[in-house]
Amino acid sequence: ISSYILGEDFPQFFYFFYEKVMDLRYGENPHQKAAYYVDKTKNGAMKDFEYLQGKELSFNNIRDMDLAYKVVAEFEETTCCAVKHSTPCGVAIGETVVEAYRKAYECDPMSIFGGIIAFNKEVDGKTAVELNKIFLEIVAAPDYDEDALIELKKKKNLRILKLNNLNAHEAK
Repeated sequence: ISSYILGEDFPQFFYFFYEKVMDLRYGENPHQKAAYYVDKTKNGAMKDFEYLQGKELSFNNIRDMDLAYKVVAEFEETTCCAVKHSTPCGVAIGETVVEAYRKAYECDPMSIFGGIIAFNKEVDGKTAVELNKIFLEIVAAPDYDEDALIELKKKKNLRILKLNNLNAHEAK
């Protein structure tokens, strides 16, 4: 606002206002401390996700989830993105959520192990059964049906996140 009022294209000072949402398990490395902050003036799933279950998040989890979220938010079609160590290891479109997941899994069945999975559509029970066949750190989606939550919650350490405000134009 001050930049606009002062008519400055490149102001001398640039201010940001972020709110601390949570402490993180650790930073980029286990010996580092970290916290997660969001810009409450903007929309998007990374600001409004709900933590449904699982261990605390780390910096690396947040970074990978942000990347997976941005990929699936770009598509209208049912899409799944798998990310491991800041690198997508599978992205696929399917007629159903389970089909999109299976295709993403087949892109690199080795690297997806221990990764982050994001969807742009509601996860159903059939997909949850498939997800539980391997070790995953996070499953993130705009919603889950009752059967999916029952199945996914069988893995106590699995982080289950509900992505609110999943819109492509806000992901950029």
